[in-house]
Amino acid sequence: IGKASAAMARGISETLSPAFRAEGIVVAPSLLANAPPGFRAMAAGHPLPDEGSFAAARAILELLATTGERDLVFFLLSGGGSALVEQPLDPGATLADVQELNRSLVTCGASIDEINAVRKHLSAVKGGRLAVAASAARKVTFGVTDVPKGQESALASGPTIPDPTTVSEACGVIRRYDLLSKLPAPFRLRFENPETIAETPKAGNPAFARAEF
Repeated sequence: IGKASAAMARGISETLSPAFRAEGIVVAPSLLANAPPGFRAMAAGHPLPDEGSFAAARAILELLATTGERDLVFFLLSGGGSALVEQPLDPGATLADVQELNRSLVTCGASIDEINAVRKHLSAVKGGRLAVAASAARKVTFGVTDVPKGQESALASGPTIPDPTTVSEACGVIRRYDLLSKLPAPFRLRFENPETIAETPKAGNPAFARAEF
C-alpha cells in the first residue's frame, strides 16, 4: 500500500524467491504495469479516497480473511496509504461521506495525529484493524516513512499496529474544532452517541501476539 508499493512488492518477491512464491495485492495512486507476478495491481485515490480505495480495502480484507496460523503475511507500507485504502466501519457510510469527512478534518486546523484519531475510529482498515483481519497469521510490516520513531501509527494510519488513540480522544477532536455539525450524517450520529463507536485494537490484543513492525 502506498506510493512505493510496486517497488516494495518486487523487493519482497525477489527476496523470497525461489524458495517461496509471494502473492498479494499492490495498491498505488495509478495503475501499475510493473507489479510482480502473482500480485493484483489496483489503482486508488490520493489525496482523497475514491471508489478504487474502497475496492482495494474490500479486496485486502477478503484476502486476509483466508489466512490462518500457517500463513506469513507481509504488509508493505509507504506514503499515501491512508487515502489509498479505506473502508468505513459503518455500512451506511458512503464514499461521499468519507470524502466529506476527510475534507472537514484536513481544513479545520487539526494536527495529523488528531485527524488520524478520528479516522481510525471510523475505519475498518486503519488503527490496527488490518492486523485483526489476519489475527491468527504471523505478520511482518515493513514501512518506508519519514515519521519519527514512536509515531509509526501515523504511517498509513497504523493499519497493522496497536492504536494509541481512544474514542474519547476522537470525540475531543470533534468538540475542539466544532466539527459535529459539519460531519456527514452517519458519522455525526456516531459522535452524538459515542458509545456506538467501536474502540480500536490496543496492545495486548491477540492479533498482535505474532506481529512485528
